[in-house]
Amino acid sequence: MSKITTIYNALLPVVAAIFPSKTKIANPYDLESNPEGFLREGYGVKINSMEPEEGEFCKYRYNVEFSVIITKEVIKTDENATVLEVATLALLEDINTARFNLDKIMS
Repeated sequence: MSKITTIYNALLPVVAAIFPSKTKIANPYDLESNPEGFLREGYGVKINSMEPEEGEFCKYRYNVEFSVIITKEVIKTDENATVLEVATLALLEDINTARFNLDKIMS
């Protein structure tokens, strides 16, 4: 198993533990292709890019970028515009929670 797979497989349960009430998104690479139920309160991990780097002591070295995807469904009407603001703030809190917990693990 490659290091990329090892990191990916280690990251998924960490994100699941941070957000136990969220559902794992089936396809984090194309959010529109997922059933609506997955996007109401969802999370996913995807590999964005893999760029080769010059290694000092090794022949091959890559910089791999992962993204943690967090979703929240918002049902907004013209009469109740504050619903979007509340959901946006809740999503920002989710992002802050993920960053805080992932920073603790990575340091």
